Amino acid sequence: MNKIIISFLCMICTLFCKHTNAQIVATYKYINSGLSKIQTVNTYVNGNEALSVFKSLSPTDTFYTNDYGTVNFTKDGDDAIGCQYYTNGSTQKMVFRDFVSIDAKFKPAIIEEPIPTFNWVLKPDTLIIAGYLCNLAFLKFRGREYKAWYTTEIPTSFGPWKFYGLPGLIINIATTDGKIRFSLTELKKIKNNIIQKPSNGKKITFKEYIKLQNSAIDEFIDKFKAGMPRGATVDVKIGSNEGLELNYN
Repeated sequence: MNKIIISFLCMICTLFCKHTNAQIVATYKYINSGLSKIQTVNTYVNGNEALSVFKSLSPTDTFYTNDYGTVNFTKDGDDAIGCQYYTNGSTQKMVFRDFVSIDAKFKPAIIEEPIPTFNWVLKPDTLIIAGYLCNLAFLKFRGREYKAWYTTEIPTSFGPWKFYGLPGLIINIATTDGKIRFSLTELKKIKNNIIQKPSNGKKITFKEYIKLQNSAIDEFIDKFKAGMPRGATVDVKIGSNEGLELNYN
């Protein structure tokens, strides 16, 4: 009997290790209703590394409006690479590629930061989603509150975007106000899944990134006002921040 039990435990450990080290790609549908944005996000997982790849940003986005209509800004050129987020669980480092405002133009930048602290609150609730038994968790992170469903049937600590630290793959995660959602649409194993850190951008520090993010709106307002006829005035109305991160505390 003891030999049978030991053999069974060894088999479970082997399966667990295979799943943990499995090379997978999880595809999510990302919806941000505040930005009227729908994107596909591919999250590649290989052992202790993961990379989330967003489709490239739209050529234009809305930052603020004035009394005459919507004012748009454009990023620098047609960038087919888009935003990428790399996480290394071994080094506890994260490297991501995002766009920052420099001289009133969006330009790609490479930023490194320690893996943020994710204080997940695990709940006993369960739900079957896409055939997986999922568990419930809540998270408050950088100004937003999230409700997540994850499955320990795929024992990896990664999820889409920056999300990290749950005892299973995130299947569905959404803000409690319903504006932002990541929903798993496909999951498959792939071979030779070599994950590379984001590149192709100016390297800046995380502090510089935060400063540029916070000053972006002021830059665009100043540029817009500079192009107005002499003596003209306009009441610029700044919309609410609809990004994934509302603050960096």
